[in-house]
Amino acid sequence: MSSDTPDFYKGEKILIKEMRYTESSIKDMPNTDEMIIDSFTLHQFKILKFTYNYPALENDKVIEKIYYFGPMKDDYNFPNQDILYLANETSIKPNCTINGITYGYFNSIIYENETIKLNEFINNKKNNFERSGDYIILKNNKTNMISLMCRYITLTGSVTLTQTFIKGKKVFMGKNKKGEDIYKILSQTDASEYEKKMADKKKEMESMKKSFIDKLIDYIGIGGTYGLIGGICLFIIIIIIIIIILCYFKSIKPRLIRKKIQKTYPNIFELWNDISQQKLEKYSQIGVKRDYVADCERGHDYKKTCEGFEEIFIDTTSLFDKYLVNCYKNINGTITAYYIDKISPQKKYIISDGPSNNNINYFWELLYRENVKVIVAFIDIEDDNVNYWPKKSSQKYGNINVEFIKNLSANDISHLSIYHFQMTVDVGKPKEITLFHINNWKEHEIPKTDLYITKLYDVISSYSGNNITLIHSSKQPDSRSYIYLYFSCVYEVMKEKKNISNPMEIIKDIRENFYGGSISAIEYAFIIKSLISYFMEKNMLLDLINHRLEFNEQYKKYKYKYDSRNIYKDEKVKYFIRFVNMIDRGKLRYLYDKFIITKKVDKKYITKKCSRFYAILQTPNKTKIRHPELPCYDKHSINIGEKDSTNVEGFIHANEMIYKYGNGKERKIIMCQALVRETVDDTFDMFYRYRVKVVVLLVSKEEIDVLDKCHFKSYPDINKFVQSLNYILINRTSIIDKNSCFYEHDCELQHIATKKTLLLKLIQYMDWPNKNIPVDRKTLYGLYKRAVELCKNDYLVIQCSSGVGKSGTLAMIIHMIDTIDKENPFDLFKSLDFIREHRYKGVQTISQFFLALCILYQHFKDEIKFVDGKLYD
Repeated sequence: MSSDTPDFYKGEKILIKEMRYTESSIKDMPNTDEMIIDSFTLHQFKILKFTYNYPALENDKVIEKIYYFGPMKDDYNFPNQDILYLANETSIKPNCTINGITYGYFNSIIYENETIKLNEFINNKKNNFERSGDYIILKNNKTNMISLMCRYITLTGSVTLTQTFIKGKKVFMGKNKKGEDIYKILSQTDASEYEKKMADKKKEMESMKKSFIDKLIDYIGIGGTYGLIGGICLFIIIIIIIIIILCYFKSIKPRLIRKKIQKTYPNIFELWNDISQQKLEKYSQIGVKRDYVADCERGHDYKKTCEGFEEIFIDTTSLFDKYLVNCYKNINGTITAYYIDKISPQKKYIISDGPSNNNINYFWELLYRENVKVIVAFIDIEDDNVNYWPKKSSQKYGNINVEFIKNLSANDISHLSIYHFQMTVDVGKPKEITLFHINNWKEHEIPKTDLYITKLYDVISSYSGNNITLIHSSKQPDSRSYIYLYFSCVYEVMKEKKNISNPMEIIKDIRENFYGGSISAIEYAFIIKSLISYFMEKNMLLDLINHRLEFNEQYKKYKYKYDSRNIYKDEKVKYFIRFVNMIDRGKLRYLYDKFIITKKVDKKYITKKCSRFYAILQTPNKTKIRHPELPCYDKHSINIGEKDSTNVEGFIHANEMIYKYGNGKERKIIMCQALVRETVDDTFDMFYRYRVKVVVLLVSKEEIDVLDKCHFKSYPDINKFVQSLNYILINRTSIIDKNSCFYEHDCELQHIATKKTLLLKLIQYMDWPNKNIPVDRKTLYGLYKRAVELCKNDYLVIQCSSGVGKSGTLAMIIHMIDTIDKENPFDLFKSLDFIREHRYKGVQTISQFFLALCILYQHFKDEIKFVDGKLYD
């Protein structure tokens, strides 16, 4: 269109037709044609097809365009719509319309938090819903008000129509000018109020015609009237006397009550006095003091051993073996669970690992053998392993048949679901068990209010009685389990034992029974806040010193200081920021404890998991293994020489780890022992067969020249080559990155028999000293960035002396940064667990573990400093 004719298309006619979006296509809607000129107005969301006929040199031509005029959000919820209907009226029932909108197709109906999809209807019926023509109708509704959410799939997401159907009543409102009756449908509550109001108004009109005395005389006579007046006067005198007596005793009775409570619970009043002497934030630091670590840990002589040239502390979890549940051996050590049965005077507890897909059967066997009556499961809906129990009917787990009996009421606690089951075995009596699923408490989070845990305790206690209660989280016990266990035991002990006023003494006694149990200062402050509120609620504590308002204000400020750092604009890292915000001495000790127990494999069962490794040790090929003390899993193992995983000839000390991340991307990592003289050809074969693109060698010059941690002569210098039995490796070019302390070699691997070649990068990182970690973590971060930059979808091989410690650490760094996202809470141990699931003892030392965390801090340095620079420092 020329600028000289700006109104060239003015007045042109354009045909608009409305379209319908179905599950399979977009279709024309008949009888919706409309011709417009210049502009049109749209009052609702629609899909429209615009057709324009325009003249050409030969014949008229037609251009068609389809546009979707939809909501700004991909997933849009319409405001709730209230609909009144008569219970006996058949034309209107609670329903969803299948063809309710044209720009989306009906997908599902949500009723009482249950989603029912259209494709789940059988014979037009599902639960209490029935499909009738274009409608999904709720049958046999007995409630006065229900809400239905009708969900439709649109081109960009979904829309949800929320409708509240309210049973109404036909009410007579009067007559119109013609004398005809006027009726209106009102809700039953409004109708009752209206009828009552009309009746009261009628009585009021009648009563206005007589005076009060006249009415009284009419009812009881003159004598009765004077008698009533005298009685009223006497009643007023008596009331005045009673008020005087009450006022007299008001100042005495409360003092007597306070004195009685203080005499009954002197320890609780002493605790309250201690708290009031200092700021709550300062007082809560007692929760992270080492003085309250278990005696057997504090007094233990920590010894080191050498595994794969790495010095590691000898496992101390065995110090607590005497507190393991009796059935530990019967379940092959797959679930670690400890008795906490001599702390609370009232109850017995077990703190346990959560079940995984591999050991659910053993978990139910533990519950049966240990006569557990109540399970307290802290599993957020976004955690793994949410459902390990049957939702309906029954299911068999190993030898245990678990039958679902019923759902129980949670007293309006929205975050709690309660299930009742019966466990049976072939030989043995049935046992009933109740499961409490707390589904919206994420790890590294503090509940918004202390009522969260006090109400939870009230409900659970009403079911548990003096029976055994087992507490667990998604995987190993975490701070959620600890907070609930500590709150419960401290309350129960201080209620009965009047000589204990320090909650940390009770917590220390609990920690004597199991490995771990550390919490942060803010978590301890939450426990104290919950205890004080609960003591006051149960009339076990009175605020004689008028400190409660100040105490509540101090907690609010402390909690606000914590919460304000959690508000971060970048959704992807918000959960990681919450984790960083929680870190203090107590939480660091918590991380150390969990590092020790994560994916810990009992030595009794390691030979079964590493059978090929131990088979090699019995052959002359045992020289291929540098460190006999570090086995290699059969599962996820690498195979060479076209052999399968059952053939010992195909063994190389390496495991692969493959996972999805981001938008469907795939990461493939191999953690491998560095070369020994006998594995040069094996290693080259692995590079060739797995089409490896990048090899990262985490071996310093000292480790090569002095300690023989790598047969480095197998990697040639620039413009030189090394030949093995089946391969030739040629180093084409080499460069050094002085800032990141690594050499980068461009190599060519040639298969001698076929003459086929493979181009790969060999990166040698030189800044990781023996039995230590890099001094400058920025150099390791630079290595990480270079490695992931070079290797997108191909195999990345990470080698160190053992292929376990340093290799596992770099693999964990890559996995953590790859998988951090906005949907799931940040879980440092999910990455460690994943590494160790694929590589035995991956990430060997606690210093390597914290090094990986430091690199994560480095990666999100700007985000952390944006929240609070002190968090990064």
